[in-house]
Amino acid sequence: MSRAFEFAREAAVRLVTSLRERGIPVDGIGEQGHWLLDDPPLEEIETALVDLAKTGKQISITELDIDPLPRLEELVGADVSKRVELTPELNPYVNGLPEELQQRLARRYRDIFSLFVKHRAVVSRVTFWGVTDADTWLNHWPVPGRTYHPLLWGRQGRPKPAFGVVVEALRDTA
Repeated sequence: MSRAFEFAREAAVRLVTSLRERGIPVDGIGEQGHWLLDDPPLEEIETALVDLAKTGKQISITELDIDPLPRLEELVGADVSKRVELTPELNPYVNGLPEELQQRLARRYRDIFSLFVKHRAVVSRVTFWGVTDADTWLNHWPVPGRTYHPLLWGRQGRPKPAFGVVVEALRDTA
């Protein structure tokens, strides 16, 4: 995903620059955050924030979710017509994420929110792509019926460890 992330960042900067040069107003930039436990690397997220900030526009992180399940190579990208049939091997955490994965997910959210806080002068908002793991869009794509765990609130509507670290990161800025 890293090369695709870099390409999208460069394309967004070119587009905003081109629009502004032609006198077309641009009020802000949105960066979709459908990320994985280790991709894109934090350095690339920060580079994107720095490069997008150079456009002089506020940045909104939209659709944030962090998928802790392995991503199938054939499903990398945004082709929503792609589907894979559900198998037990593709659905290892039906009864919840193991504690080690919960902690990795929490660390990932903490690290990402630390970047957002560091660049708070240009990151104007963060929105999540769902509220609980029970209603995440990932439960329906790309593997319909797969049990995903990408959000701050679990399937039963209770906060996960990731919720606590996001609150801490934000509280530290107050």
